[in-house]
Amino acid sequence: MGGRIMRRKAEHDLVNCHSRDWWENQILQWVHNEVDREMLRMQLLDGYTLYEITAEIQKIKNLEYDQVKKRTAKAKTQLFSHLARQGE
Repeated sequence: MGGRIMRRKAEHDLVNCHSRDWWENQILQWVHNEVDREMLRMQLLDGYTLYEITAEIQKIKNLEYDQVKKRTAKAKTQLFSHLARQGE
């Protein structure tokens, strides 16, 4: 199994350890930009691909795929680093 697939499965397993409400509260608490929060929710909780997120976000904000990818990764890192510090 490739590294990216293994990371995605581990991420999926981690997300399934808590309820959607719990994750939404964590995202709201630790990701401060509204668009970044929405993109992260779409990816982690709804299973959207980056291409699908880009298509949806472009309806409200002019962001290209590379920008969506970078901002989503940064928001995910921010969220998971806070959770790691809390021991979640």
